[in-house]
Amino acid sequence: MKTRITFGQLEKALSKLGYIADPPGRNRVVFRHPDTSLPIIMRGMRRNEILTPVDLLDAQNALANGGIVPKDEFDSLFETPPKDLWHAIIDAEAEYETEHGQLPRVLKLPVLQAYDLAKLRHDVLGELSDRVMKKGIKVFEKEGLLGVRVELVPGGGEFEFQ
Repeated sequence: MKTRITFGQLEKALSKLGYIADPPGRNRVVFRHPDTSLPIIMRGMRRNEILTPVDLLDAQNALANGGIVPKDEFDSLFETPPKDLWHAIIDAEAEYETEHGQLPRVLKLPVLQAYDLAKLRHDVLGELSDRVMKKGIKVFEKEGLLGVRVELVPGGGEFEFQ
């Protein structure tokens, strides 16, 4: 099971499956699906907060036991196409700026996500796409993204602005 999934990613995946969140309670969020009486109950979290393994297991079990997603297909809910990843980075930068009143200083970009971004074509990344194709993902560290310095992080996981 993937272990670096944010609440926002789970919320988006559940929405695509037809779940609707009840109005937020004081300390929890309840997701309901019309085809099952088994809700998914999560503690109240920020969208960029990383879920704990227990949170993930609870969601995985509720989806499997409710007949919505088999346990062995849970991870596939969080695979992000490169263009969606690019849009998520743009949205997260805007959210960071709104929340902190300034642009982030650095984008910590996992290597696997950098390789996904490298698949984007010229019509999305412009000239940067050409340089990445010629010289590899290290170009992101040299040139940055969206005016923010990039630090490549070994392995997988999720990008993070700081």
